[in-house]
Amino acid sequence: MNDTGIRINKVLGSDLRPVEGLDPKELLESRFSIFLQYFQKSDGWEQRWLLDKEETKAALGDLAKMHAYFWQGSQFWDKDGGKVGKELESLVWENGGYMQPKLQGMDQLKKVRSGWEARYPTFEVDLQEISELEGADIQSLGQRLENVAPTVGRIAHPFSESGTENNEFSKYRTLIHGDPKHANFFFRQNQDSNIEERKIEVGVIDFQWSGFGLAATGK
Repeated sequence: MNDTGIRINKVLGSDLRPVEGLDPKELLESRFSIFLQYFQKSDGWEQRWLLDKEETKAALGDLAKMHAYFWQGSQFWDKDGGKVGKELESLVWENGGYMQPKLQGMDQLKKVRSGWEARYPTFEVDLQEISELEGADIQSLGQRLENVAPTVGRIAHPFSESGTENNEFSKYRTLIHGDPKHANFFFRQNQDSNIEERKIEVGVIDFQWSGFGLAATGK
């Protein structure tokens, strides 16, 4: 927290009971209970359903600080002769991210077409009003996405398996949050700042999907 400048909630207590084994599906069946300090409203913290420009910049800025600190080749990896980095490697997902195919299941990638076709009628009219899509074969989009989904998933989350993508993107490897949706961010105005130059403070929660990945992927 001190080195990165990222504000996270303090763990007041925990009970972790991991399932033995390396299979991610087995690990997901582990039992745990965590008692966390909360970013409470009485302290000025608020959540947003839609972020304004300054809040968006503040959230992205904090994520960028975290990514830079843990970037492959940064000073972090030299701490205590590399001991701290090795400890981190043993504690987080080899490839972080809530949406990565390996954790969600590769079979999901075979349902993109059927999912698209089932939902397409609910927003067909809205899509037809978008001028840039005029003349496009929108109805076949689901099949086209399903065709490229395995390749996109492998490139976007390259560290879940050893292979070409793993080696190619290793220089971009960093620690990612894993589930950076708006509900996991809290905001408040920094009361110590001049009213004309108020800085927005950001609080971040829910690091259970944290692991290594690409900063550009985020999730």
